[in-house]
This record gives sequence, structure tokens and C-alpha cells, in this order.
Amino acid sequence: MMKEITKVTPNMQLKLARERRGWSQKYVAQEVGTDAFTVSRWERGATLPSPHFRQQLSTLFDSDLSELGLFMPKQSEVPDQAQAQATVQPEEDGPATPKALFDPAIPPAPANEKSLVGRDEVLRQLKQQLFTGAGKPVSHLALNGLPGVGKTALATTLAYDEEVRAHFSDGILWAGLGYETDLMGQLNHWALVLNSTLPDPLRRNYPEAWAECIHATIGQRHMLLIIDDAWEFKHALALQVGGMHCTHLVTTRFPEIAQRFAPEKAVVVRELADSDARLLLMRLAPEAVQAEPEEVQALTAIVGGLPLALTLLGNYLRVQTYGGQPRRLRAALERLRHVDERLQLSEPQALIGAHPNLSTSTPLSLQAVIGMSDRQISERARTALRALAIFPPKPNTFSEEAAIRINALPVEALDELMDAGLLESSGPARYTLHQTIADYARTQLTDSQVTDRFVHYYVAYVETQVNDDGAISHEYNNILAALEIAFEQQMLPALLQGVRAFAPLLIIRGLYTVAATHLQRFLDAAQALEDVESQATAWLNFGKIAEQRADYASASAHWQQALLLAQQDQLDGLVAEILMELGTLARQQGQPEQAQQFFQQAHTIAHQLGDQYRIGATLRNLGILAREQGQPEQASQFTEEALAAFQQLGNQREIARTLNGLGILARHQGQPEQARQCYEKAVLLFRQVGDQRGVATSLGNLSRIVAIHEGNLQRAHQLYQEALDIFEHLGDRRSSAQVLHGIGSLQWEQGQPEQAERTLQESLRMLREIGDQHTIALTLGELGIHAREQEHLEQASQLLEEAYALFQELKDRRQEAIALRELGALARAQDDPARASQLLHEALTTLHELHDRREEAMAQYELGIVSRQQGKWDEARRLLNEALTTFHAVNDQRTSALAQRELEINEAQKTRLVDD
Repeated sequence: MMKEITKVTPNMQLKLARERRGWSQKYVAQEVGTDAFTVSRWERGATLPSPHFRQQLSTLFDSDLSELGLFMPKQSEVPDQAQAQATVQPEEDGPATPKALFDPAIPPAPANEKSLVGRDEVLRQLKQQLFTGAGKPVSHLALNGLPGVGKTALATTLAYDEEVRAHFSDGILWAGLGYETDLMGQLNHWALVLNSTLPDPLRRNYPEAWAECIHATIGQRHMLLIIDDAWEFKHALALQVGGMHCTHLVTTRFPEIAQRFAPEKAVVVRELADSDARLLLMRLAPEAVQAEPEEVQALTAIVGGLPLALTLLGNYLRVQTYGGQPRRLRAALERLRHVDERLQLSEPQALIGAHPNLSTSTPLSLQAVIGMSDRQISERARTALRALAIFPPKPNTFSEEAAIRINALPVEALDELMDAGLLESSGPARYTLHQTIADYARTQLTDSQVTDRFVHYYVAYVETQVNDDGAISHEYNNILAALEIAFEQQMLPALLQGVRAFAPLLIIRGLYTVAATHLQRFLDAAQALEDVESQATAWLNFGKIAEQRADYASASAHWQQALLLAQQDQLDGLVAEILMELGTLARQQGQPEQAQQFFQQAHTIAHQLGDQYRIGATLRNLGILAREQGQPEQASQFTEEALAAFQQLGNQREIARTLNGLGILARHQGQPEQARQCYEKAVLLFRQVGDQRGVATSLGNLSRIVAIHEGNLQRAHQLYQEALDIFEHLGDRRSSAQVLHGIGSLQWEQGQPEQAERTLQESLRMLREIGDQHTIALTLGELGIHAREQEHLEQASQLLEEAYALFQELKDRRQEAIALRELGALARAQDDPARASQLLHEALTTLHELHDRREEAMAQYELGIVSRQQGKWDEARRLLNEALTTFHAVNDQRTSALAQRELEINEAQKTRLVDD
């Protein structure tokens, strides 16, 4: 008895490819050299074309065999009739093995294998998961990400991948869902592709009946079932109809669906990195990228690396560059700066492979794609989304507390936006909004109260968190945005309140240009409101910026203007603060008597006001002045009194700052152990109050003790690196450059001259940009010393002379003396002992007056070597012994060893001379 013939599977891909082109079967037959009946048999799946005809069809349709449903497993080719019998006819010893089925609903393949930019890693990850466990594939995978991020493109690429097709040897099914899912239609489609028939026709209107039927038909086949663009979990679950050898891959914009469908195999598809985004635009619109690289780069940042947005932009720009008219391209780029233009930028869809949520007559645009998600959420969530759009977009983040306060809705609204894939998590209780989502929502924000709540929330925030660097760093961009809105909408009282608290923090971070911009707005608002105190505050801060830029004449002028206003309105507290700044400037310029007068005036006012905080601050400044004047006992007294004042207030932050000052004083007095204890206490207190800047400053000071006095260079480097990480996180470029200077010096000590040179040059570059003349001079001096030790004497002379001139301008006696000492050492290396001796004696006199024991000992050490070179053996012995004694006293191990070696050389040379 003959066995029943296996049913054939129509080749819908070949048929659809012909019909899309409007060709008849007769036309195709004529073009490839056969008859219409044979073409009909190919499309009905009754037979397969031979290798010759498959090649002819591929050439005619300009398509890969896989796109025409003619993909063949790698095996021996057989003629049409024999192939048909092998596929359709049963064998004598069992049923036929069905051929691989590739769903004609799979969207068209990418134009070329490299068209999917920046997705190599995620494709590798997906294929690795698909191929895990030979014979028992993973049953569930999920892709989720923002609308337009390219989830469907990834799934399509997988569907055409040869390795994937070979692994799923029985075929691939595709279901494009969307928010208006026709579940019954999808099941019927898969049944048709599988040639599956319901055993009971009466149940044809029951989805579960079709699911059971399809499941039974698939049976033991190895298939990949792709469920694209799932909007409801129940629909993804309903299409889970494969057998034990099948994998179900879901793509969705909803994280919740991905997590529920594949709890351990959910892959988040991220936006493209900057380099990949630029590459995609380069491929789509190369002329535009080459003609206007900076403008195009700005566009990639504006759309946040979203592939759909980049594709729309690239296609649009490519058209605008046709004809090579720069004017047209510039006009196009100008249009794209506007949010509405970018959102509504669109292009028609192909009839095959159109977006599952849009009709083929609806153009594809960001507005349409994002709008689909917007329409599916509740009114409450929509209101929240529009309110959140006031925050600067990704990569900026914002706190849950801020989001709730500003949108004035319960936290559940945020949860709904998260579940809808419109709001992203960026850590515990923090969120971020993608640029295109924010653009979409911002165009529909009409509630002016959102703006008011945003500005007032962050003005209050910066006032209450002014001493918490970590808190300010988290909300830095949001605070700037609030101040910008306050300025644009002329919310003058809020602007004054916010800038007054925030400008000093910007100055501390070295963001002088940003600070100056906001201070000018602050000053204009204060003048408009006739607010004298705010005007004086503005000039006070302008002076701080000028001082940090080493523009001391402008700093003095600004502070004098501030002082005049404050005195006119009898703003005594502000007067005291301005006097302290003028005193510090006078001290830095080598005018100790004038500095003393300013500090004493400020101290008197603070006492009259009973202002314990300013009493402590003025005492600390008096202590610094005394230390620099070589009055260590008086310096200690003032600083200890300042410490007592802050301890009485319980102000831990100022206690820590004062301990730092005591540490510096102890180090200069040759008491490294006491200095280390002060720095360590300061670090502990700064950590307790959350003052990261203070922590970094104390760590930098501590690293010098560890390096110089303990000789632990590795530990010193770790401390410096921790300090650098903190300053970079805070955005404090000035302090970062100063720490780099310390690291460069340490690298030199560690025997890494090339690395030290690079680090110091990087520090110098940053310092020149900032205008920190003092640290520039220090770095030039350090580079000069290194050049001298490498015997690059001409370069060393140039660097050290420049450093010395700067210190003279800055009137820094201590550093001026140290630079003289190094010039003396250079003269020694240049075989000019007379000049070396003159310079070193001059440096020694100043350092002795300043009671800086270590630096004085270094000058004695250099003079000892010069004396030895001049044959003055006894003088050399005396100087080197004095230096060695001091080095031992301050526990400077490295220089102690150097001085001991020079003493031994001195004695050996003297002995040799006597013997001769």
C-alpha cells in the first residue's frame, strides 16, 4: 500500500517578490528560460529550482537566495524532479524530512552585511545565547529598548544570519505584533506557513485551538520563533507555541514584558556610542559629515545615538547635499536644530517590512513612533512625562524626590513610565530621560507651574546642600538648568537666591567662565531690584574669579567696589568677608603689613558682631600670615585659637580645614609625624561631613608626607590618585591639575622620567588654560629641575628663569627663594661656582628668615657641594652636616641619604688630596 504523500509548503517569498515587481509567471519564465507552469510549481512548493535556475532567479530579482525562499542546506544538489521527490515524497523506510521554512513575513534583509552599525557585540551576545546547549536550545530570549533603538533590525539580522539559519535547521517564523495585535491573524499566518490544519474545523475561531495545532505541527523541529514588537505580555505568551527544540525571541519596548518573558535572558539594546553614531551618519550622508563635521557631530549628540533618529537625519542630509550646494546643507542643519523639525522629519515606508504599528501610508517619524507609546499610557503618566521633560536629558540624571516634587504626582506615575520604556533607571532612586523622548514631551508641556516648581526646588536644594559636594555634583546640571530658566523667564528673586549660593561652588571648581556668566546676570538683576547687598556680593565673587586667574589688579578693584557698597549699607558681615579677601591678596603679593591690617579689621568686626565663624576664619588667616613671615610660634597660636573657635561652634568642616593648616605648619617646622596626624584627622572629618573636596585636599597634603618623610612612594601615589579621582568627579580642573603636578613629581622619584614629563606637561597645559599662575610657576620649576638632572641645561635654564620671574611677580618669597636655589644648583651644573654660590646664599638667607627648615637644609646641601667643588673641604663638611642633621630631624629619608653620600665623597676627596 502506498504511503500518503507529504503536503507541500508554498514559497510565499518568491511569489511576493514577483508580485511586488508586477511581473507575471510567464514573464519570469521567459527571463530565466523555462515555462510558466514550472514557475507556478516553484511558487506552490511542488518542486525546487535546480542550481542553474536558482542562480538565474537570483540575478533576475537582484536578491539573495534566502530572500527568495530558495535557501538550501549545504548538501549535494539534485535535479528539480528528484529534489521534489526527496522533499515531498516519502521514503520507503519512513516519512520525509520537511524542508526548512523561512517565514515570508520576515522583513527584507539589510542592504548589506555591514549596514547594522555598532551592533557587533550585542549580535555576538545573542548568537552565543542562541547556540548555548547543543540539542537543547535556550527556550526564551528577549530584546528591549527605547522606541527606534533598532530592536527589529537586530531580530531581522538574526533571521538572515547563516549560522542562525544553520542552527535552526527547520526554519524561522516571524510575528510582527504592535499595539493593535491581531493574535488570530498571526496564528493563522503561522498555520499557513507550516501547512498546519485544524483537526476540528469547528474550533477555527479559538486561538488556543490554533496554538495547539501549530505546536503539534512543529513537534520536534528545531525552529526560531521571533515575536517582534510585543506590547502586551499575554500576546507574547500566546505565541509561545514552539516545541522543546525551539527558541522564542521577543522584541519589545517594555522592560516589564522582556523581564517576564525571559527573566534571565533579557538583553537591553542601548543607543549607539558616539563613534558608531558618527559612522552611521558617515555611511548615510558622507558629504554632509565631511562638509560640516562639527555641526553633524552636534546633531548626533542631540538625538542621543538613537538609530532611527540618525537614519532619518542621515537620509535627509544626503538628499540636501545632492548637487553640492553648501547653502542648502547649512539651511538643512539650521532646521534640524529645532526640536519640531527633528521630531517631524519623516520618510515613506516600503510596502514590505513596514513598521508593525504604522500603516504603510503613514510616514515613519520620531513623532509617530514615540507617540504610539505616549497614547498607550494613562493621563497621569502623560502629565508626569511632560513635567519630567524639563530636566536636562540623558546623560543627565535626576532624583526620585525631585521628580515627584516637580511633577506633583505620586511615585506610581514614574513606575508606569518605567514600565512603558519611556523613563530609564540610572541607579537607586535616580532616573534619566532619553533626548528624543524629552524632546517629544517638552513640545507638549503647557503647565507653567512645572517651571516654577523646578526652579524653586533647585534653588532651595543648592542652599541647603551647599556644603555637600557629593549632593551638588549629582544635581549640577539640574541646578544650572534651573538658573537658566530663572534668567530666561526673569524670575529675579529666585535667580538672586540661587546664584548667591551656587556661584562660589562654581568658582571653587574652577568653572570661571560659567560662574562669570551667572554672576553678570546676578548683578544685572540686583541692580534692577536696587539690591545693594547682592550687588556687593556679585563684585566679591567677580574678585574671587580674577584672583584665581592671577589677575590681581582686577581682583583688588572688584573687592574695593564690593567694600564700598557694603560699607555704604553697613553690611558689616559682608565687610568682614571682603576685608579677609583683600588681606589674603595682600599676603600673596608680599605685603604682610597691609594684609595684617585687613585681617585685624575683619577680626574686630567679627568680634563686634559676635560672629564666631568669622572670628575663626580671621584667626586662621592671621595664622597663615604669621607662618609665611617666619613666625611659627605666633602662627601656631592663631591657628590653635581658630581651631578652638570652630570647635566651640561644632563646625566639623572648618575644624578639618584648620587641621589642614596645622598640618602644613607642622611640616614646615620639620614635624612630619605631627603633620601626618593632622592630615589624617582632617580626612576623617571631611569624610564624616561628606566634603569630598576637603578629603581630596587633605589626601594631597598627606601624600607629600608619605612620599618625602616616609619614603613610601607607592602609597603616596595611591593617595594622589584618590585625590585626583575626587577632583575630576567634582569637575575641579584647577585642583586636578595641581594633583597632576604632584603625581608627576612622584613619578620622577619613582624613576619614570618619560611618564613624569608627560604628566607635568598635561598639568601645565590645564593650568595655562585656567590661568593659575602660581601652580604654573611651580610646574615650570619642577620641569626645570628634571631637565637639569637630565643634563638638558639650556632647557632647564629657560624653565627655571620663567618660574623665578613668575614668583617675583606673585611676590611669593618662599617659592622665589626656592627657585633661586634651583638656579644656583643649575649654575653648579654649568661649572659656574661663583654664580652658584651667590644664588644659593641669597636663597639660604630668605629661607632662614622664613624658618622653613627643610628648604633651608636643601640650600645648605647645594652650597656644601659647591664648596667641595671649590676645594673648601671644611666648609663643605659643615654645610653638609648641618643639612644632614635637619633632614634627620624632619625624617626626610631620601635627602638624608643624598647628604650622607656627599659627605662621604667630600671626605674621600679631601683624603686623596692630602695623600697626594
